[in-house]
Amino acid sequence: MKKGEFPALKEYETPEREKEMEQKLPKAIGWSINFFLERHLFLLNALQREGSRGRAQQIKGLDRKQAYGRVLEQFKTGHHLEALSIMDISVRYIELDVDALDYIPKEERDTGWKEERKRTKEKRDTLVYHRDRLIEKEPRLRKEYTKKDFGDWAKETISGQQSSLKEETDENNRGNLLERMLVLNKVLTSAPLSKEDVSTLLFEINYEVALYREGLGEVVVNYLLGEKIQENQLLDYLGNIIKFRQFQVGVESGEWIKIKGRT
Repeated sequence: MKKGEFPALKEYETPEREKEMEQKLPKAIGWSINFFLERHLFLLNALQREGSRGRAQQIKGLDRKQAYGRVLEQFKTGHHLEALSIMDISVRYIELDVDALDYIPKEERDTGWKEERKRTKEKRDTLVYHRDRLIEKEPRLRKEYTKKDFGDWAKETISGQQSSLKEETDENNRGNLLERMLVLNKVLTSAPLSKEDVSTLLFEINYEVALYREGLGEVVVNYLLGEKIQENQLLDYLGNIIKFRQFQVGVESGEWIKIKGRT
C-alpha cells in the first residue's frame, strides 16, 4: 500500500494549523453527532423495517446535548473511538451527498448548485481531516495492509461464494455470483481486468465496507441512547473499514491488480 491513504498529517502541517484544528474539533464532533442522527432517522423512515418506528421514536426523544457531552467526555479522557466512529459514518453520508449533486445533469447546474456543492465538500473535507487525525491518535487502527492480505480476502470471498452458489436456485443470482467469482479469480491469477471487472471488484469491496458501517452505526446509536459500549466492537468494525478502504486504494491505483491497457 502506497503511503498516502492515511497520511501522517503531522508531517506537513504547521503547529499553528494543528492547534487551530484541535480547537475546532469539539464543535465538529457536536455537528457530526447531529448530522449522523438526522441521517439515521431519515434512513429508518425510508426503509420502514420492522421495529424502525420504535427506533425512530427513541432517537427523536434523545437528549442530544447530553449525548454530545458523553462523547466529548470520553474524548477528553483519551477514548477517541466513539467520536471517530460517528465521524467516519458521517463522512460517508456526505460523500453520498456530493455524489448526488454530481449526478445532476450539467444543464441543470446553476449558481445554487455550485454553492451547495462547495459547502458540502467543505464539510466533508473538514470531517475527513478530523477523522484521519483521530485514526493517527489510535495505534490499534494504524495497521498497513498488503497485497497478500488482499489476495487472502479474495480467496476467502470466492470460497463463500462457492458455498452460496450450491444453494442458489435463481438463475440471475447464479449468474451474478459466477461473474463476481470470475473477477476474483482473475485477481488471484494476475489476469488483466477490464474496466467492467474493476467496477465489479470495487463493488465487492464497497459492499464489505457498507456492511461494517451498518454494524458500526447500530453500535453507535445504541451508545448514544445510553448503552455501555465495548471498545472491541468499535475496533473490529473500524479496523475492517480501514482495511477495505486500503483495498480500494490498492485496486484504484492499479498497484494490486493488472488493468487492461495499463503498462
